[in-house]
Amino acid sequence: MRNKFLKTLTFLCLLAMWQQANAQVWEILDPLPEGSGRYRCHFVDAQNGWVFRTGSPQLLRTRDGGSTWTELYPMTGMCHIFMADTLVGYMIVQEEQFKLFKTTDGGNDWQRINLQFNYQNDPIKPIFFINKNVGFIANTETYFKTTDGGNTWTAMVLPYGSSTANIVNNINFIKDNVGWVAANSYGMYGKIFYTTDQGNNWQLISDEVGIVSELDNINIDTALVTFYGYGTVTHYGMAGITKNNFTYFSWLNEKIEWRKGIFINDTTVLFYGANNQNAFKMWTMHIDDGELSEIIDFPTIPMYFAAFRLPAIVFLHDSPYNIAKRIDTSYVNIPSGKIPQKELTVYPNPASNRLNIKVPDVVKRGKITITKQTGQVVFFAGIENNDEQIDITNFSAGVYLITVITDNKRFCGRFIKLKKTEP
Repeated sequence: MRNKFLKTLTFLCLLAMWQQANAQVWEILDPLPEGSGRYRCHFVDAQNGWVFRTGSPQLLRTRDGGSTWTELYPMTGMCHIFMADTLVGYMIVQEEQFKLFKTTDGGNDWQRINLQFNYQNDPIKPIFFINKNVGFIANTETYFKTTDGGNTWTAMVLPYGSSTANIVNNINFIKDNVGWVAANSYGMYGKIFYTTDQGNNWQLISDEVGIVSELDNINIDTALVTFYGYGTVTHYGMAGITKNNFTYFSWLNEKIEWRKGIFINDTTVLFYGANNQNAFKMWTMHIDDGELSEIIDFPTIPMYFAAFRLPAIVFLHDSPYNIAKRIDTSYVNIPSGKIPQKELTVYPNPASNRLNIKVPDVVKRGKITITKQTGQVVFFAGIENNDEQIDITNFSAGVYLITVITDNKRFCGRFIKLKKTEP
């Protein structure tokens, strides 16, 4: 009976690891609209999404994750789309001037909203809606906010110190009240602002960055920022990560040759874009400690200029070629709020065959993730007690990082895997 139980348990573990490995493969969405320009899209979940090409009047919708598409009413000059849910959404259109449209039926019909706005260049996230009524849109030297679904708009003012950096180019909220905006001057300095009251008041939390090219947040405390170095063009950018809402950077001014970055999950960052020589590549990196690892098996030319993330799924778009998505079942939705981080007890260390992991606090339930230093997930499972033993026999030799998320707490550790030993 015991042997049967162990065999079943082993099979389930192997199945979970197999599913995990297969759930991290990039998928290219096809078919997509024909025409010119770049593909841009927005999804509200893994199944429901909208896509268009910036140079062609064709708007499509999918209800099955991109396997099939339905043609909707298009507009000339489509620039950016943001859907608050499967019915209500907003579209920025550029003709002689910028225009804003709203749909209440999933994109079949669009109505013009009376708002005059403009912005410099092409912001990273010029439009963001917390829900179908409350949203923000970038404007030259300010931004607008609506609380009634676009019927009325209020021009907002960023706080002290923003007179030298007030061109909003990135708007990002993780819950109804908590959000960030990144703003910059004309090609020079950048600043990041933080709100806990839905943008009514802002706090300047960082002016150590250049022109922000991407800002992504896992929770209130953990954020990734990539940016250009104070207007220089000798390299495309630098990057920093913070685990306490920009009070301190774990790493900053780290030269990242690739323009932008986004969290793949709670332990791994994806860098993407072009370098000085206009070569497009992608890299991954562990958020705690790791080296950049180039993705060499991507199924197509990795030419993407934008990305966005939903729980357990990442989309790469703004490309002349396609849209890519990556479903990641190892994603752990770290709760918002300050998360204590403690060390795990890991033994033996180094280890060859079996590894014991002990969590210092009482555990009711949680998830454990083991990754290589590059951020590649090699093990993912649930835990229900303080002590876990994991078979690492088939792990390749090297340094591994362990993350346990449980009861609103985060525990970290590392170990060295020795070469496989014969029984």
